Amino acid sequence: MQVSNKLRRAEGRYFHWCPGCEELHPLPDSWTFNGDLDHPTFTPSFKHTLVDGQVCHYFS
Repeated sequence: MQVSNKLRRAEGRYFHWCPGCEELHPLPDSWTFNGDLDHPTFTPSFKHTLVDGQVCHYFS
């Protein structure tokens, strides 16, 4: 389910569309979330390694 223009919610967690690799990445529920769906901040920074070895790493 799309909960904002930046976040989706499914399977008990949030997902973020990465503008770098154009993939949907799951964000761990254990991270701190500021609760703002339009300007979300998750901590720590987001780092996701894709199957092909590409790394997405960003922070807000």
